[in-house]
Parts: sequence; C-alpha cells; structure tokens
Amino acid sequence: MSAIRGLLLRDRLCIGRDGFLVGMLAITPVMAVLGRLIAFWLPLENASLYLAPLVASVSISSLGTLIGFRLIEEREQRTDLLLQVVPMPRELYFSYVVGGTALVSLGLGGIAAFVFGRPIVDLMGFFALMLAGALVSPLKCLAMVVLAENKIEGMAVGKLLDSAGVVPILAFFVPQEAHLLLAWNPQYWLYIGLLRAYATPEEFASVPLDAPLTDAVVCALAAAALCALGIAWLLRIHTRGQR
Repeated sequence: MSAIRGLLLRDRLCIGRDGFLVGMLAITPVMAVLGRLIAFWLPLENASLYLAPLVASVSISSLGTLIGFRLIEEREQRTDLLLQVVPMPRELYFSYVVGGTALVSLGLGGIAAFVFGRPIVDLMGFFALMLAGALVSPLKCLAMVVLAENKIEGMAVGKLLDSAGVVPILAFFVPQEAHLLLAWNPQYWLYIGLLRAYATPEEFASVPLDAPLTDAVVCALAAAALCALGIAWLLRIHTRGQR
C-alpha cells in the first residue's frame, strides 16, 4: 500500500505541474459544450442523437494517448527508475496504470455526457458501455508504450490510434455483412451501443444503420472483451521485453 501511495503522490505532483495535461483534462466539458452547439446548428434531423455517442466515446478514450505519451517520456528521461527502488512488481505497477487511467477516463466520459445533456433512454446499457469504454484509454496507453520507442514515434502512434475513432462513422455507409470488418474496434461497439442507449425505439428505427447487433449491453460486453484481450496481450509483450 505504501508503494501505491507513493505512486499516487508522484502522479498528483506530475499532473499538477503539467499544464498541458491539466488543460486536456479541463477541456473535456468544453468539447461537450461545443458538441452541443454543433448539434443545435447542424441542419440534420436528430443531430444530437448522432453526436452524443461520439462525444461520450471520444471523451472517455482521449486520456489514453496523453498517459501513453507521458510514460514514453518517463522512459526516455529514466524517471521510471522509481520501479527499481519501490518494492512493487512490474505487473502490479501496470495494473495501477490500467486501473487509474480507466477510472479517470470514466469520470471524464461521465462529465462529457452530462454536459452534452442528451437524455438517456437505456440507463443500464449506458452505464455498462461507459464501464467498458473506460478500458479503451489504458488499451491505447499500453499500445503506445509497446509500439513507440521515443516521443516522436509516440506522437505518430498516438495519432494513428486516435484515427481509429472515425471507424464507427463507416458503420453508416457499409452493408451488414461488412460490419465484421469494423468489429475489431472497441469504439465501433461503443458508438453503436451508445446510439442505442440514447435513442427511443422510434428514433433508432429511423437511423440509417444496418448493424447486426445493436443491443447496448451486448455491445458493452463486446467492447470490454476486446479491450481486456488487447490489454492482456500488450502487457504480456511489454513484460517479455523488460526481461
């Protein structure tokens, strides 16, 4: 427990001194307000229905890129040597990273959804999806740590991972059979599920979407399973690389 307290104190100090990270945390409600304004002015029927899942899913996953970049920076500056003097197994440390990143991401996603203000029809499905979506951030974070050797590569990998957020948009333009090509992406399941959680049956029936699975809880389980498998795989790769 003393090791965990030490890491919490370190992270609190580091985040407090990192103006960029603090700004990114604070910008979440601002992005939700902008999304709400865009939904109001966009000449599209049910614009807020289409934007609400995007605001929630992007907000809940954006922290992963920042934390991943910070871990890469620590590795370059050798400030990660703390692990060598703290009696904490590396597996426990990364469990702390995964859990902490997911918890903060869940809070950011909840704030964004609240500020955006779209009424939620399926509360159970919505909460299940938010819990599943919180795992996207640590997945992105670990992917950056494993795939990038330095900050330059980290920026490139981060942009590539962020671009995966546009995959759900393709769901509106492909037939049902082609959705299997999108199903590898947890954010696809998050968007489809959140769309269902936000929409009444009548509204959802009018959505031009031909997805094979649209139940919110099922989508949450699919997203959570993909994230969990990805996190376990990346942790295994990282642990092997440290030996």
